[in-house]
Amino acid sequence: MISAKIMGRWHYSNRKETYRFTKIDIRWFKKEGLLKGFCDEIITFTNSYGEKRIRAVVSLQGNAQCLQLFYGTTNLNGGVNDYCSKIPITTTPCHLGGKRHWFECSLSAHGIYCGRRVAILYLKDGYFACRRCHDLTYRSQKENRRYKTFPLFHVIDISEKIDKIEAKKHLFYAGKPTRRLRQIEKLNKKMCVSYRKYEYSQDKGENLSPPKSLLSLG
Repeated sequence: MISAKIMGRWHYSNRKETYRFTKIDIRWFKKEGLLKGFCDEIITFTNSYGEKRIRAVVSLQGNAQCLQLFYGTTNLNGGVNDYCSKIPITTTPCHLGGKRHWFECSLSAHGIYCGRRVAILYLKDGYFACRRCHDLTYRSQKENRRYKTFPLFHVIDISEKIDKIEAKKHLFYAGKPTRRLRQIEKLNKKMCVSYRKYEYSQDKGENLSPPKSLLSLG
């Protein structure tokens, strides 16, 4: 759980991040040619926990256009719970012709059907649903808040990025600086700004942003 003091109030966030969960993207189905008539495929997902195989049945024939998913999840006792999710598929017209496909979130919470039109659904607690229904957040949202409140974290992250760039490629070619060297110079400037924010917050004893005059690198 992350806590941060922002604008005089304490903010608590224990929302989980989207990258930790298996997801399905309707754009991937379109790219793979699976949104045509009827198809039955086995999809393999790979993440930090290993591989997950899901049977996907797409039916775009008639009025009942949907995606059916057959999969299993491991419970707390080590057993496997089998699930079958039926996800409606809708379309909207594009400005230059054609149509765009969407998933319709079919999760119901407190007796209220979601029905939100989204491109990505996430698997959590055994069910595929949209980000809002699962109360998930993007990793970048937490990072931006963390950087604003604790600038020293930003300094550390930028330093790690610089180390990775320096370890990969040469910074000079034929005696001239490469694009990566210019990238490092930009990162160094950002790191200096973040460090000045950190010093200012330490001097003041609060998580406040310093005046712009103190952030000038000129």
